[in-house]
Amino acid sequence: MKEEKRINEIDIMKGIGIMLIVLGHLEPGAYVMRFIYSFHLFLFLCVAGFVGKRYENRKFKEVLVKNNKRLIFPFIIWSVLSQMIDLFCGIIDMGQVLKNVLFFDANVGWNAALWFMVSLFWTNTFCAVIVKFSRRVQCIAEILLVGTWILFVRHKVILPFGLYTVPVAACFWIAGYWLSSYDVLEMIKSLSNPVRAAWGGYSSP
Repeated sequence: MKEEKRINEIDIMKGIGIMLIVLGHLEPGAYVMRFIYSFHLFLFLCVAGFVGKRYENRKFKEVLVKNNKRLIFPFIIWSVLSQMIDLFCGIIDMGQVLKNVLFFDANVGWNAALWFMVSLFWTNTFCAVIVKFSRRVQCIAEILLVGTWILFVRHKVILPFGLYTVPVAACFWIAGYWLSSYDVLEMIKSLSNPVRAAWGGYSSP
């Protein structure tokens, strides 16, 4: 398999997102937290979609195997370890542990951020299928996703296996995928040095 080339700008964007998430979990204040939480996860999803062109020519089985290896397998390991700690401390019982693990429910309390791995798995897998269709079909899918997202929020729908997060996550994933069709990276590279420095210290070779 051809090795994927790293994109500096994408890695920097992920780094900025990670720092914002860490800062948000340090509870720096209500207004700062509200600002960070308003976009930091959407940023990651857009970035995931931005590199989504790699799925266009991949077979579904290949995508499924790789996403399982990168996301579901680590999730199960860390979810089990995290919940064993909760079980040992008497916070939850064995029945809750089995339910959380078998239903891919990242309800781990102190390590609840694991939910994002399950959400990204379903979103990547779903969108890997969508990108194989025409832009018109993608637009229809985006409209349906927005409608489903609104419906889920209005009626507080919670589905097992983290599937209830897919409509909103896929919306931003597809938006990032569409954004990659434009010369966004070239626009960033053309910015002045101070702006690139603010972006994350990136400088053109």
